[in-house]
Amino acid sequence: MNKGLLLALGIAVFGCSALHAAPIVKVRYPHLAYQETVEFQTGEIGHLQIPLDVLSNARIGVTGGLVFMLADGASFSVKQVTGEQAGFPGADMHDWPRYLFSVKRADKGRGLFAEEWVEVERKRMEQTVDPYEIRIFSTHRGTGYWAIGKQHSMIVLTGKDVRSRISVIRTTDMPEELIMKAIINGVI
Repeated sequence: MNKGLLLALGIAVFGCSALHAAPIVKVRYPHLAYQETVEFQTGEIGHLQIPLDVLSNARIGVTGGLVFMLADGASFSVKQVTGEQAGFPGADMHDWPRYLFSVKRADKGRGLFAEEWVEVERKRMEQTVDPYEIRIFSTHRGTGYWAIGKQHSMIVLTGKDVRSRISVIRTTDMPEELIMKAIINGVI
């Protein structure tokens, strides 16, 4: 894999037409206990506990990660991304969402996540997700970043002690309340 793959990943995963204008909010979510859940895992960070009623009549597949197609037509996917897969061996992927969502500034003209390269990624992301808000929250394994859009959303999970990989969750046609129940509650 090469740097082009990470660029393509950014396009596919992190779309944000109003990324610079979307407010960044730190939130604390309460964990809700559901009676029946099932746990899915992709890599060291992508652990999800999903209520069984959300998965009623859903189809689940594996294509480079997990793909969930819900009965109402909504869908989400969970994928692990490493620096090596993206063409950046040894990269601290833990920092990637911080740069992408402008929580942390990239270095001008140097480093793996140089300012010019991050800006290209942000602009490419504008093609898919139009976030009205970006939320940062604690998970049971690290930190989550959620770019919330009307039709698409994207969640990036990082691990406290895992620097070489991130988990990326993309949603389509899932209302915020369903994302909270099916995904966010299962990672906090």
